[in-house]
Amino acid sequence: MPFPVHSGALDVRSFCKLYDVGRSKVFELLASRELQAKRFGGKVLISAAEAERWFNSLPERN
Repeated sequence: MPFPVHSGALDVRSFCKLYDVGRSKVFELLASRELQAKRFGGKVLISAAEAERWFNSLPERN
C-alpha cells in the first residue's frame, strides 16, 4: 500500500485523494460492487480495510 493504513473510514473525497482516483470512477466502482461502502447520513464511507482490499486487488504494473 502506498500510504499508511488509516483507522476508521474514508469519505469519497479522502478516498479519491489517497488513491488518485476521480469521483466518477469511485461511484462506478461502487455501482459495480468492486468497492463496498456504507452510508452514514449524507456521506458515503469506505472502510480503511475495504480501501486496502480494493487497492491490493489491482494488477501489478510491470
